[in-house]
Amino acid sequence: MITMYALWHIKEKCLLTVTTHRLEGEESVDVEHELRIGKADGYNAIWMTNSPTHADKVRREPEQWYNAGYSTPKHDFKRQELKVVAIDITSDDVKELN
Repeated sequence: MITMYALWHIKEKCLLTVTTHRLEGEESVDVEHELRIGKADGYNAIWMTNSPTHADKVRREPEQWYNAGYSTPKHDFKRQELKVVAIDITSDDVKELN
């Protein structure tokens, strides 16, 4: 079993998903990762990390960290709207896709 950590929106009763936006500047192309409420699909995935401390830091700090990526997405939520939750994944949960 492996335990991962995600952010739960208390009022909406859902896990936050992460989406990636392409940002084009004058000299470079960059991406921005943002947490939002929405179902996981081909464009959004449930945001998870392997550390509860890291998840809590993302909950408390809504700005994407300098030179960071998926592991440190930005968001527009207040810290009291979110809580860190543990997600246990077992080998029984993993299915092979052919």
